[in-house]
Amino acid sequence: MAENSDHLDKETSVSVAYTDNSIKAGAKSRFVAAIDRLGGSVVDSANAAIESYAEKRRAKTRGEVRLIEAITEYGVAQLGANPQTAERAFQRHFRKVISQQENIDHVLLEAKADLELNPPAADDPDQTQELSEEFMDRFEEYSSTATTEELRQRWGRVLASEVRKPGTFSGKVLRVIDEMDTATAQIFEEVCKSRINNLVIRCVSGALPFLAAASLTTSGLMLEAGLGQGLGLQEVDTPDVGKIWGFATDWGMIGLPLAVRPKVEYEESACLRIESTKPKIPVYVLTDVGTAIASILPDNQANAFERYASILETGVVADWVRRYKPNGAGGYALVSETRLSL
Repeated sequence: MAENSDHLDKETSVSVAYTDNSIKAGAKSRFVAAIDRLGGSVVDSANAAIESYAEKRRAKTRGEVRLIEAITEYGVAQLGANPQTAERAFQRHFRKVISQQENIDHVLLEAKADLELNPPAADDPDQTQELSEEFMDRFEEYSSTATTEELRQRWGRVLASEVRKPGTFSGKVLRVIDEMDTATAQIFEEVCKSRINNLVIRCVSGALPFLAAASLTTSGLMLEAGLGQGLGLQEVDTPDVGKIWGFATDWGMIGLPLAVRPKVEYEESACLRIESTKPKIPVYVLTDVGTAIASILPDNQANAFERYASILETGVVADWVRRYKPNGAGGYALVSETRLSL
């Protein structure tokens, strides 16, 4: 068997270095554990916890190579195989292993960039929970096949999200991500620009074409669309104008008078409809899988809320539309009131 002085010389070196203050402590320890589990090729020596990891990995890889060579030589001796054929088989296998590791290294780099761009919330109380072995086993398998930039970014965001909040991605969610084709991924990302929590507001997204809706449904990302899907507004007591209809979110609340009706009632993309005297917002509903996957996409929920508020101001018949912001005490404070002409 031909001797190679250092098989790691064939690898693409990908740095997954990060500064000590770029990722919060609990998330950082989880990311370090992921690097250790997945075998990132170069780690910055500034992180004392893993400063010797690159050399450890080289030693481990040299041991694995010697084991593979020994097994190959045993096979030649026992089966009488042609040594040149065995050599080619060994090299083909080793190239495959190296290619898979390069894919994983690039995914780690994408995860590191995502964590630095979107660090865990400052008030995240969980600093001790670790990444599960089940997640890491499945993630390693899927990320090793990430041969394109799009796939590496996708799996990098998955790892970053799991580092921020362990338990987000079940085996089922990972399988759907792996099986999702590029066209469906693009449709889903566009739809999620109009998402608030697990709901996509139809008048913000626009009515989905049949094939687009079918693609999201068959992929397990969205419940089958129906004309009856709607989010009912809630009655809210206010100190100045009494009871109103309210659409409350983490980003604010929209208030409407009890005497409100939509200018357009039955169009699929209407901003409001009335059912049994109660106003409802027509929506598409994401599945649990779809909601989990949406968490790895750019968060556009605050903008979706503002866009919906603007649409209401031209799409309903009422005296006014009010906007509120969270007051920090579990309630809302009035920001503005837009008077409407009846």
